[in-house]
Amino acid sequence: MTQRRAIFSGSEYEERFGYARAVLDGDRVHVSGTTGFDYVRIEIEAEAHLSS
Repeated sequence: MTQRRAIFSGSEYEERFGYARAVLDGDRVHVSGTTGFDYVRIEIEAEAHLSS
């Protein structure tokens, strides 16, 4: 059995919804999608290309 380890970013959503930024699973890394959430304005960027 492989060993798993979650990588957290500190986002409130991780604790609230059981979300992890990435998971190390043996010799693989599973990375979640990201959003363009602006923590200053508390909103998601309307233009996807501006969040990268």
